Amino acid sequence: MTTADAEPTRPRPEFPLRPEFAPDLFAGAGEDYARYRDGYPDAMLDEIVGVAGATGDGVLLDLACGTGQVAIPMARRFRTVWAVDQEPDMIKVGAAEAARAGVEIRWTCSSAERLSITDGDLELITVANAFHRLDRRAVARSARGWLRPGGALVIMGSGRIPGEPLPDWESVVRTAIRDWHQSNPPATPTSDQSPPDQRKVSHEDLLVEEGYRVSHRSFVVARERTLDEVIGHVYSRSNSTRRALGPNAADFEADLRQRLLARHPDGRYPEDLGYFYSVAHPITGAA
Repeated sequence: MTTADAEPTRPRPEFPLRPEFAPDLFAGAGEDYARYRDGYPDAMLDEIVGVAGATGDGVLLDLACGTGQVAIPMARRFRTVWAVDQEPDMIKVGAAEAARAGVEIRWTCSSAERLSITDGDLELITVANAFHRLDRRAVARSARGWLRPGGALVIMGSGRIPGEPLPDWESVVRTAIRDWHQSNPPATPTSDQSPPDQRKVSHEDLLVEEGYRVSHRSFVVARERTLDEVIGHVYSRSNSTRRALGPNAADFEADLRQRLLARHPDGRYPEDLGYFYSVAHPITGAA
């Protein structure tokens, strides 16, 4: 039986098989997302290309692409890059970012689940910090057909390290968001609304179930944010976009700044940021 590569020191988070997120979760957040969301180290992207065995001569499809955190740097590594996201604001801002970077990308507004692609057209498919928001089984099955022989599906992300305590300032941020929502409930849900009893499974285990051979790697990068960078990153999160915070978002920001400076008066906010990627190759003959 084929299994995902083991990393016993890093527990892998599990997610519902069919999450239910609002399709306009990040409406209006494109500029904040482009400016403050963490990109991916060049060495990591080069390593992914190598592990995937990609030549760069084929087509890379970046699903749920956001504002191009993967598509834009990968456009320097692939002949053709196709970036797809279901939110128009993300596509608009991403296209502007790509133009500023001087790279050509095909941008399409669509959900990953409804995308129509000719089988065998793609060399590499990437999904960054978004696979948990998709119908993962449906996407994994579609990807098997879309990929040309030797192609791969890559799931990647960055964020908190599973099992590790939060930085003290991140706890402050989460408390501030929770307090704000209690007194100013968002007009629409900002989190997964799927049934609580739905089966949960890690990305790697699901891909193995769907007939992929999976290699996985995770690592940690120490970094430091400024106060403005912390605030900007908060605005890029689905539960604290300016839209989700409502018309008095400026009051939230003032309160959060005060709380953060009380914890770190120097305005510097260190953290250990986790990165991961899983490269999944379809197994020939698997159902």
